[in-house]
Amino acid sequence: MLAVTLIHVGLLFVYGRPEWKPIVTAYIGLLLLGGCFISVGLFISSLTKNQIVAGMVDLRGVPVAVDHHLDRQLLGPDGRQAHAATCRSSTTSTTSAKASSTRRTSIYYVSFITFGLFLTAKSVDSERWRG
Repeated sequence: MLAVTLIHVGLLFVYGRPEWKPIVTAYIGLLLLGGCFISVGLFISSLTKNQIVAGMVDLRGVPVAVDHHLDRQLLGPDGRQAHAATCRSSTTSTTSAKASSTRRTSIYYVSFITFGLFLTAKSVDSERWRG
């Protein structure tokens, strides 16, 4: 689904001069978010026989977990103070704060995907042993 949008990005580069790093970061983020949906969907699907129930739980469960992480990261206990300090800081420290935030978010998504796939493997293995 993301491959179709590359046409628009190509046109953007043909007719303009955008920065490529935010675009690549956005695509990586979308791929990681898609991986989160797939890993949780597989786990829920391995627990239930009804695929509609698995889809409904997946579409509600992943956004809650992702929103919780982003809320804690962006607006944690000192979120407003950190935001105010970032706005007053220089461009270099803002760039390093964004890089650190991106790194932490990527680690969170990869951990989320890994944990979902681990739970799916254990669930399928348990089902196999039960017969």
